[in-house]
Amino acid sequence: MATPCQFPRLPDATQLSLSMLLCANVAVAQFAPGARTAGDPYLPAIGNGGYDVQHYDLTIHYDPVANTMVSMADITIRATQGLSEFSLDLRGFPGATVEIDGVAVGAAQEGNKLIVTPAVGIAEDRVFHAVVSYSGRPSSIQDPDGSLEGWVRIPQGGFVVNEPMGAMGWFPNNNVPSDKATYDFHITVPTTHTALGNGELVSRIDHGDGTATWNWHMGLPMSSYLSTSTVGLFDYTKTSSATTRGASGNPLEIYNALESTLPAAQKDAAARAVGHQEAIINFIASEIGAPYPFDSAGVVLHRNSLGYALEVQTKAHLSSIPIPLPLLAHEIAHQWFGNCVGPATWREIWFMEAWAMWWEWHWDNRQNGNAATVEQRFADNYQATAEPSRWDTPPADLPDASQLFDDFPVYTRPAMMIEAYRQIVGDSTFFAFQRALLTEYAYNSISGAQLVALARRLAQERSGFEASHLAQLDEFFQQWLYARGKPTLTPTTFFRQLPPRLAIRFISANELEIGWPLAGVEFLLEESGDLSPALWTPVPLSPIVTDGQARVSLVPPTGDRFYRLRRD
Repeated sequence: MATPCQFPRLPDATQLSLSMLLCANVAVAQFAPGARTAGDPYLPAIGNGGYDVQHYDLTIHYDPVANTMVSMADITIRATQGLSEFSLDLRGFPGATVEIDGVAVGAAQEGNKLIVTPAVGIAEDRVFHAVVSYSGRPSSIQDPDGSLEGWVRIPQGGFVVNEPMGAMGWFPNNNVPSDKATYDFHITVPTTHTALGNGELVSRIDHGDGTATWNWHMGLPMSSYLSTSTVGLFDYTKTSSATTRGASGNPLEIYNALESTLPAAQKDAAARAVGHQEAIINFIASEIGAPYPFDSAGVVLHRNSLGYALEVQTKAHLSSIPIPLPLLAHEIAHQWFGNCVGPATWREIWFMEAWAMWWEWHWDNRQNGNAATVEQRFADNYQATAEPSRWDTPPADLPDASQLFDDFPVYTRPAMMIEAYRQIVGDSTFFAFQRALLTEYAYNSISGAQLVALARRLAQERSGFEASHLAQLDEFFQQWLYARGKPTLTPTTFFRQLPPRLAIRFISANELEIGWPLAGVEFLLEESGDLSPALWTPVPLSPIVTDGQARVSLVPPTGDRFYRLRRD
């Protein structure tokens, strides 16, 4: 039997030409250009296909006066197909050159893409190094909503925030949230300046010539939009927490950088605000029952014209003063939701903002003295009659990228959905849901369908949801995520046509706690020694109501006891 590129005997000339033709066809089929898009539904021009980045090693020599850099990016890549060429996202830097495993290859700039053409095809599953050498002026990038990100110029440096696509303004990358990688940063700047990368500081080397190199290591996967290399004049501090542990179990390292030129009173107030980080981290970790997902935290504060904060991985970046503590809690919550577990595409931006907003509300109520509970926030937002058209934009189906950061559809409505789910399934299931997200999708990405599937599974396993409840839950998520108009399924209406589920747990060998969701419907808890219809009697205890749940603790009589809810 003939194998590929082996053929039955033919006349010599025919054999040679046919062999060359068929072998060429095999070679062509084995290698093809990687896609120049990742197919993001809102930002289709960014991202690339045909490979998965494993690691970025970035060496940056930055002149903060001229705002120019001489840089090299050593990118470790695994090919997910046979590649005849591939692309990286990079704006500017004409004249960039590329080597693959030490061999110079073709490189050409086409718009915001650096097209790399190896001398020979790269086989599927091969891991290789692409080293890009580039120099010039890093750039800020304007989003479809008119805001700026990327390397944003500040006096004596750059304030580097990248959501959603600014990273291509200062280093070549696969600029989509789903392609996470580890990072090393080697940033050389004047000794008067501070250079801040993600993760932990490995070393700061003073070269004795007026420059120093700051070496940072981000050893857990990170999306490119969460990276940074901020440079400026800062009051920089590093401390190790005495009370908080990082992902590795070691004391959490905390890096703060406050703009040096802040007036003294404002700097003192900012220092007091960022001093709350450990307490916020400990509160969230304790409530979820899941540790902080990285080995360091911190705040970078420099006034600029951006007008927003960003959850840069391990170092939240803030652009104005004073620092509102609920905002700080919001950005810290993102380290779990958005950074550890991130969006599969920009269609899922609601996922990370839902959780960060919910935790902002929850922390503000429980730890910051705000009387409004999350339950009250839900009710107030749902009952508000102003701007009814705000319900017309579904979180998971925005009209276009210009609405990526719109407040109500991206932040408030999804947070309301998360709160409604809590009231429907109960606290125990709700926090187990968060732990499952952080376990099953740790340092990875999640789609809307995956989130809904996990929410259904937890409701079934922990809240006893049966087929009718699960069908109602599907409709709940459909209304809140994808439907235009105000959802009708809320904690108040969810169980109106369905039986609620009792949750029973043993407090001790003789004591039970029975709980059920209030969901806007009054129920009476009854008990019986058997299942005879005439022998059910009300439990002579008033339930305690907390967090949308009614709970009764009791010591049941000896023998078999049955409990049920009856609509009052």
